[in-house]
Amino acid sequence: MNKQTRGISEIFVLIALALFVVIGIGYYAYKNGQIKFTPTQKQVIVSPTPTSTTDEIENWDKYTNSEYNYQLNYPTGWEVSTFGNDNVNTASGILIRRKCNYDNGERCQQLFINTGIAYFDTYELEDYLSINTDSKWPEKLIRKEQTTLDETSALKYEIFSNEFYGSGINDWGLVIVKLLAIKDKKVYMLTYKEMGKDQSSIKTSNDWSDKKSFDQILSTFKFLD
Repeated sequence: MNKQTRGISEIFVLIALALFVVIGIGYYAYKNGQIKFTPTQKQVIVSPTPTSTTDEIENWDKYTNSEYNYQLNYPTGWEVSTFGNDNVNTASGILIRRKCNYDNGERCQQLFINTGIAYFDTYELEDYLSINTDSKWPEKLIRKEQTTLDETSALKYEIFSNEFYGSGINDWGLVIVKLLAIKDKKVYMLTYKEMGKDQSSIKTSNDWSDKKSFDQILSTFKFLD
């Protein structure tokens, strides 16, 4: 073995000894708890399963009017009534409202549905709007928009009215949203309001405590063949 080969062999031996010493020291330290390995953990984020609003609405109570050929869903716990001795399933006017304690200051949501015959073939939705906003109570049109009710052209408008049953004219009034549609020569008027003892802060429907229910009820409305 020449000097060059022997020198290279000595270098390999020294490297091997150094590695052996380092591994030995590391193993000793690990066994005595001086070195700890923390396993890498992959963070898993579990998102909560969203509740289906559609399923919730489908499980609501259902109202069907066989005389004026429509049906809708309304929140469970709300009640349906009519005026006088009319049959609630055939009446031209019905009231759907949430049970609440008005005297304790709760806001009470109410939906009136009035139906009738469209006697005037030449009348458009705008004409019926004029009729329905011309009352003895001072009213202010806040906004109106074209929309649909079960794929039927409809007019939705919002008014600020001084109408308040049982108290006559007052200085704050009510915000009322009405939706008007004509189907098969029948007029459908849906009126939604939120009653409460203190209405002073209610200037538009955006100030209601529950505007969502009305929109959800409208989404279930269907004309029957």
